[in-house]
Amino acid sequence: MITKPVLRLMLSTRLPDQVWRRYGRLWLDSPHKNYVLTHRGELAELIGGRDSHVVRLGLLDRRSLAQVIADPAQLRRHFETLISTAMTESFLRNRVSSEEGSDVPFTAG
Repeated sequence: MITKPVLRLMLSTRLPDQVWRRYGRLWLDSPHKNYVLTHRGELAELIGGRDSHVVRLGLLDRRSLAQVIADPAQLRRHFETLISTAMTESFLRNRVSSEEGSDVPFTAG
């Protein structure tokens, strides 16, 4: 991906169109995508399991997650969202565990 306009213009005469006109990420072998593809069960349990805060808060639908988890093409398409959701779930779990013993209940917002 070439994001700098001057560099893009310079390369337009040296590289094929599909290279210099390419926009978007080219993470064909990113560790994040590979993790999602090879650990789908663990990911589904973390973000869609019975202890899931993102499900409880209405941020994630378990049926939609199951459809994505079952289809490798969907996993590839949505891997960034799945990783972000897993990080959000981890944050929420950490927040709740750090607030245990507190008189303030956990709520969204």
